[in-house]
Amino acid sequence: MIQSARQTPSNDGLTGVIGAVEELIAVIEAENQLLARGMPASLSRSTERKSSLAAILAAALAGAEARSAVLSLSADAKARLAERIAVAQRATTENETRLKAAMLASRRRIAAVMAAVRDQARRADPPGYGANGRRAAAYTAAGLVSRGRVV
Repeated sequence: MIQSARQTPSNDGLTGVIGAVEELIAVIEAENQLLARGMPASLSRSTERKSSLAAILAAALAGAEARSAVLSLSADAKARLAERIAVAQRATTENETRLKAAMLASRRRIAAVMAAVRDQARRADPPGYGANGRRAAAYTAAGLVSRGRVV
């Protein structure tokens, strides 16, 4: 009786796979919530953990022992594993969509800031030379100056 309660190494590994899938789902869903609230993608601190969990899952599922362990699962256990993997895939798809949207929003913010900086620089600096090779009109505190006279 005690022996049947002990887990074999392949079952331990499978338990680890299920745990890694569960953690990956939690990490991705937490990131999705932050992204849904408008947090920039660059502020997400979960990238390293997601990569680590993905590597753990890939390594755990790559071996023949893992495949045979999955095949030897009961129908209920296989269904649970398949369901959790499906949840992880949906969360990952949502995460990809939200990350793309966050990156696009960041690019738009950067473009808006750069446009404001360029506009401010144009207003602050007097224009250079015109197409005719002469000094173009310059803005001064007194107003527009053209060829030495205030307009």
